[in-house]
Amino acid sequence: MKFLKKDVKSNGKTIQYTLITQKSDQLVIVLPRAGYTAQAPWLYYSTSLFVEKDYDVLHVNYSYTQNEFEALGATGFSQDVCQVINQVVSNYKEIIFCAKSLGTLALSHIIDEYQPSYSIWLTPLLQRDDVYQKLIESDYRGLIVIGDEDPCYIEDRFNDIKDNSSLRLTLIKGANHGLELKDQHPSHSIDVLKDYLNQLDHILC
Repeated sequence: MKFLKKDVKSNGKTIQYTLITQKSDQLVIVLPRAGYTAQAPWLYYSTSLFVEKDYDVLHVNYSYTQNEFEALGATGFSQDVCQVINQVVSNYKEIIFCAKSLGTLALSHIIDEYQPSYSIWLTPLLQRDDVYQKLIESDYRGLIVIGDEDPCYIEDRFNDIKDNSSLRLTLIKGANHGLELKDQHPSHSIDVLKDYLNQLDHILC
């Protein structure tokens, strides 16, 4: 297994990425949240499981100031992500996405281009019409995980998405945007992460 750290220029900015490769023909693309890197618990342990299942893993390590992101908008942001993905994607027969928060914004714009076999949507930005509409209409199989104490959780929209038979939905009672349980012992948040990893393990079998 090798860790290849590289970067690419896009929209005048350098976007760093890490490819964890073990010569697989299956690739998982991890799109993190702003301020929640691929080294944070939910993405770190997701990556560990993907590697255990013999997938290569691509971490797209974008970083923006608020002004930079506002200038880019969703289209420019998605272009940056595609610039990274296109450096490696031709080597793979199957693609899976694992996106958290801001990463789900990019995923909603690029999913049709890459046609993944599966997508994991962690704390999707349901307040955004583009993300919501893609989850309503998408035919791609996937898993959504969100907490009911997350400001991105909108009950009516979440219930609408339940009608999409291509998606599995997991609503975590008391979980915030970090998928941590408020006002509870940290071990309970770890149990929630364990439950998710068991779900993911089953999906990847």
